[in-house]
Amino acid sequence: MEVEMKRVEAALPRVLQLLTEAHTAVAAVKRVSESNVDEATTAVDNAETKIVEKQAKVNRIRGIRNGGTSANGRQTRTVGRTQKYVDEDELEAARLEVLDAKHELKLAKKDLEKANEINGKKIEEYNNWCAKFPQKEEELLQRAREISLCGADYLRKQFLEQNGDMYHAKKAADCCNTLFNPLWLKGKENDVAFVEANIVLLDEFGFSDFKGNFQEQLKAEIPRIIERANNPMVFDWEGFDKSKLFQTRLERRRRRLGEHEVDEDWKKDLGEVATRIWEWWRPIVAEGNKEFPAFKFALRRIALLQVSSCDVERVFSQLKLVRDRCNDNLLEDMLEVRLFALCNGNLKSLLIKAWEFPLVDVDEDDE
Repeated sequence: MEVEMKRVEAALPRVLQLLTEAHTAVAAVKRVSESNVDEATTAVDNAETKIVEKQAKVNRIRGIRNGGTSANGRQTRTVGRTQKYVDEDELEAARLEVLDAKHELKLAKKDLEKANEINGKKIEEYNNWCAKFPQKEEELLQRAREISLCGADYLRKQFLEQNGDMYHAKKAADCCNTLFNPLWLKGKENDVAFVEANIVLLDEFGFSDFKGNFQEQLKAEIPRIIERANNPMVFDWEGFDKSKLFQTRLERRRRRLGEHEVDEDWKKDLGEVATRIWEWWRPIVAEGNKEFPAFKFALRRIALLQVSSCDVERVFSQLKLVRDRCNDNLLEDMLEVRLFALCNGNLKSLLIKAWEFPLVDVDEDDE
């Protein structure tokens, strides 16, 4: 299934800009981890040098230095001039300095090991990020197609196939976007038969009032409704004041995109288009208007058909109540049972109605 990528292509320059900024930030994190490794390596080298210096100090206090090689090849050690009495306190202090230097070396090696571990993770994250978010335009489009294809297949099955859950809702929406859309009706004076063909979509609403003789009445009004849609004196589409909701959406877009990046064309805002379409129909559905009785009746029925998600929202509200009372340690099966009981109310009456026989209470002795 081919997926149109017009909006993706339009947003591609902005996406590339954001990806470039994100790539710079991710690379900066990787550079910081690499810098930490370099600092830890330098600390290890300094600690090793310090040990050598402190050990040399101990040897100097002892008066010991390495010598050359004897004639027979055996290494000899020349003992320099020593003091008669060695300052034991100074020697002990030098030994402690050697131990401290060794301890510093141990800590420096641990820091280096930790820095290498963190750096390895950052490099892996950086490589994964680069693989996940390509920087080239062609690769981005291909990735967008791959992501969109799954959703497109799902939507096709739901909305375009006859056995899809949203197939009839899609047909009903098509009916609203044709028969009851004056912007679509405008210019259809020569295609009345094509407009009349969309009347059968009224069956998708499932109203018995929309069948039979009613559709014939609607067909009789179509030529006059098209004439009204073509009359510029009926409604000033361009001069209509912007709705408050449209102005609010524009203001949000200005804050997000900038003053000069916002397109204020009302035709590109579906909410504003719907508002103006309803204002065009308002005189027709008003009380006392008998010019288009069939369209008036149909519009009133459709306008009262509210699409709501309150059932789903109610389930989430009950879920929050259960979690607040039982915390998050509740098992999934028990959570499902509690939600089922809360969302379905009196289960006893529900089961009686479903199976049409009374439930017999079980005695404790029978248990």
